[in-house]
Amino acid sequence: MVKKIFFIMLFFVLACEDNIISEQEDGHNHDDHDHSSDTIFTPLAPPENGFQLRFGPMEIPPNSEREVFQYTDIGHTEDIYVNRVEFEMRPGSHHFILYSFNPGTTNLPNLNEVRDLYDESGQYNQSTFQSMEEHITLFGTQWSRLNYQLPAGIAVRLPAEFGLDQNSHYVNQSDTTLIGEVITNIHTLDYSEVEHIAELFSLSNEQIYLPPNQSTTITRTFYFDSENNIGQLFSHAHQLMTNFVVEIDGGSRNGEVVYQNDDWSHPPIVNYDPAIKLNAGEGLKMIATYNNPHSYPVIYGLKSTDEMMMIFGWRFQ
Repeated sequence: MVKKIFFIMLFFVLACEDNIISEQEDGHNHDDHDHSSDTIFTPLAPPENGFQLRFGPMEIPPNSEREVFQYTDIGHTEDIYVNRVEFEMRPGSHHFILYSFNPGTTNLPNLNEVRDLYDESGQYNQSTFQSMEEHITLFGTQWSRLNYQLPAGIAVRLPAEFGLDQNSHYVNQSDTTLIGEVITNIHTLDYSEVEHIAELFSLSNEQIYLPPNQSTTITRTFYFDSENNIGQLFSHAHQLMTNFVVEIDGGSRNGEVVYQNDDWSHPPIVNYDPAIKLNAGEGLKMIATYNNPHSYPVIYGLKSTDEMMMIFGWRFQ
């Protein structure tokens, strides 16, 4: 019988090239990625077992950013089980995410239509924004190159009723047009090899206000109402973040730091073996520090010039 690993809301995978990790003295596994290759775009060969997706090329005008979606038919009539993904992106990407949809969603986007999140005046395209409300996130990355493999026997399920909604966000800070492009390899395995089905997660604090010309530290704690075993954590924030800490809140390990990051653009993954056991009523505390050098306040938002405060990872019960 296949068991399920329950995630809190969203599984947004940020992984290192070739999934290289190094064992640290604290007993946790951390990524050990050489970011010097992140400016090189090398198209991927298709996987032996699975399929390949291509997004773009698309143009990003000078001194602007562009976030778009494209709903893609992946040609499956039964559920697909994925235990490895590879991404290769042209430089300038803020993030790339693959979405499915909530069960029963009927108002799906048109296939292969490029849907911009913002119109020419910078306002939300309402039809695009509404489709996001039904999203279930599967995989994604902030890094231009990713090769991530789930542990043996664990897989993400792609439901037969939906294709994949590809989401690309590029930021162009130059005076020339930037070309964005993403290639994705989806590696699959047979259902008979699946022991645990991974379902999906994020913990997000949207109450962010950063006064101008100063440093601000924000704290937010999320509690669990049942026993959970945390197997992985990593953070997500934007360019004003200078430090991000996660502590255990409650229980015998109260106050223990289990995650720390001072690089907003390449947040490390930390894998826990054994997993962090949290009992009902215990939780995770996020402590994030931001430095706002601008003459205006910065708040939570989806643009790269806004800010975020999120942690991601997986858990099982």
